[in-house]
Amino acid sequence: MAFDKAWKKACSSSTPTVLLIPKNKRYLLKPVNFRGPCKSKVSFTIMGTLEASRNQEDWDGMISRHWILFSNIDNLTVRGGGTINGNGKIWWRGSCKMDASTVSRKISDALSFNSCKNLRVENLKVMDSPRMHISLEKCTGVDASHLTITAPTESPNTDGIHITHSKNVKIANSFIGTGDDCISIVSGSKNVMATNIVCGPGHGISIGSLGAHNSEAQVSNVTVDRARFIGTTNGVRIKTWQV
Repeated sequence: MAFDKAWKKACSSSTPTVLLIPKNKRYLLKPVNFRGPCKSKVSFTIMGTLEASRNQEDWDGMISRHWILFSNIDNLTVRGGGTINGNGKIWWRGSCKMDASTVSRKISDALSFNSCKNLRVENLKVMDSPRMHISLEKCTGVDASHLTITAPTESPNTDGIHITHSKNVKIANSFIGTGDDCISIVSGSKNVMATNIVCGPGHGISIGSLGAHNSEAQVSNVTVDRARFIGTTNGVRIKTWQV
């Protein structure tokens, strides 16, 4: 696969590298994992459009719930002014929130980061994810800004930015309007700041859900500053499971 080869070359470079998706170019993409560690800084610059394949056979056999996954990378930047289109409509009808009898285990997050340090995500449009639009898991030192994240009001589980077991995360100057939480912050996360966010439609900014199956859960030092909520079902809330 061309993207795999390009990534391996960029990641193995001993000098800072830019991997460019050109403007006015559109690429259909199957699930992909861009793995680290990398030898130097990498900028994944999206000026064109990355679009998820509509062919459900392309998703057969996928192990994780991720479409575009960056894992175990330090000093990564993802930017460029382009678009990431998850083509979620074909998957939403398989959500348990839409029809419990047709649950699909292949429903994936659009753009995911796992175990990344000193991460920048900026100046991107992410739209119509099958599930969560941007997912941060076990990440440290994240600066996300100037993002536009959109999905229809009725789209299920389409959180804008989902944060789990991550710390030192800043989200700023972004518009998020989806069918679920604009930002969701779950267990193991701390030092999260959201500033100058326009949220709506959606469910607002949420801490949780926490404490499923009688488990312990911790989220600490969360700041929301200069947020505007337009047509949301909630503002800022904490969600917990009932014992």
